[in-house]
Formats: sequence, structure tokens, C-alpha cells
Amino acid sequence: AIMVAGRVGCSLAAELGSMRVTEQIDAMRALGVDPVAVLVVPRIVACTIMTPVLTLVSDITGVTGGWFFTVVISGASGPEYWTNTAWFVDWWSPLTGLIKATAFGLAIGIIACWKGYSCRGGAAGVGKATTRAFVVSFLAIIMLNFFLADFLNALQVMVFDTQFKSPL
Repeated sequence: AIMVAGRVGCSLAAELGSMRVTEQIDAMRALGVDPVAVLVVPRIVACTIMTPVLTLVSDITGVTGGWFFTVVISGASGPEYWTNTAWFVDWWSPLTGLIKATAFGLAIGIIACWKGYSCRGGAAGVGKATTRAFVVSFLAIIMLNFFLADFLNALQVMVFDTQFKSPL
């Protein structure tokens, strides 16, 4: 999520900020087009959808890379790798990761668009808006992660009456 905030969030803020300082957003409004509906909403939706997709791809890549290193390079048993992976990673862990990634994507999209849309002061203002979008997104990710992890762990205990299972 932090990489998405740095790469995508800053890009969204810079793009909307540039449109704001060059009065393109004002021109859209003068033509009777709602700039929020055309510029902001699609970017927030895209960020909200694609962050969990990127998380899923990175999860699959991580497990596949772990398999490759463990089985192909180190020579361990393939079935043993999958058994141990299934022991430590149940379905709840990736689900919570996708839930958190969705919240992170929504926060990044809203914050970046807000900072870019409300940008003032020419090129320097665009630079400040971009930096502020990253910093606020970073802090939002940390806070969301704290509260969502606590909530989802409590939910797991309430619903399944279990926590992390240890083989020991």
C-alpha cells in the first residue's frame, strides 16, 4: 500500500493538481461538466479495485517464489512445502489482507484526489500537494492497518473461536 501511495497516489495528486493550477478543472465546470464525477470518482474506484488485485498478485508471487526457492533450489519436498504452507496460511489471512488492501486503496485514492483537487499556487503548489498526498496517505495506511488488524483479529476470535494456529 505504501508503494501504491508513493507511485499512484502521488501521480493522481500531481495530475489533478496540474489540472487545477492550469484552470482545466474550472473550464470543465464552465462547460457544465462535473469534474468530480469525471476526474475524481473513476480514480478513486480504480485505486480501490486495483490495490487488492496487486495484493493478490504479490501474495501469489510470494508463495510461488517460496515454493521455487524451497523445492527447486533447496531440494525440499513439494508436497511438504504445500502442507506446511497450508498449516501456517489459512484462508482467513489472505482475506484479511485483501480487506485491508481495499481500505488502503480507498484511502489512497480519496487522499490523493483531495490533495490534487484542492491544489493552489502553481508548480510549487503541485509539488507540495504531491508530497502531502504521500505523507497523509502513509499515515492513513499505518492507522488503518492498526485498527483493521485489531478489528479483524477480534472478529476471527469471535466468529471462529480461534487465533493463529501454531504447529508447536
